[in-house]
Amino acid sequence: YFNNLILVGDSNIKNMYEYGRINAGNAWALPCLHAESIHYQHLNIYGKNKSMTLLDAIKNHNPEKIILNFGSFSSLWISEEVFITQASSMIEKIQEESQNTQIVLISIYPVTKYGINNDNFSQSSINKCNFRLLELANKYNLKFLDVQTVLKDSSGYGNPNYYIKDGFHLTSYGHSIVREYIKTHAV
Repeated sequence: YFNNLILVGDSNIKNMYEYGRINAGNAWALPCLHAESIHYQHLNIYGKNKSMTLLDAIKNHNPEKIILNFGSFSSLWISEEVFITQASSMIEKIQEESQNTQIVLISIYPVTKYGINNDNFSQSSINKCNFRLLELANKYNLKFLDVQTVLKDSSGYGNPNYYIKDGFHLTSYGHSIVREYIKTHAV
């Protein structure tokens, strides 16, 4: 299933590849990526041993389907207005660059209620970003993968059984849950 699919995102996508949950050819990632930096930062194009911007990677590799994860830092380092504007702009640029590439949006992963959380992530900010992503999916007629629903526990935060001690990076097991969700919902 993952042969024709590229996952774009932050360190959780990088880790998904490093844990062996997806192949190198399925991962384009950069730690701390967010909706603004995705426009100019060079992503690691795993499997090709290259580094380039997302739009250059799309132009060079013409993927059939990409899942865009705008990253946890979208909820922390940029304002909600910048998030919406920059995420919309990237969607439009991808659509212009490659009309044959199907874009899928995925929710930003929740954080745990307990843990180190050195970066002071706020679950309420992540929830707001995810609501905005759902609105963007509706606006652009894109599929939206609400993976947070399988990562949260009854408290409304990330299930600590799926996370390492920092409270926002998934364990190998957490990535297997994301992988299965994508397999069953990204069709």
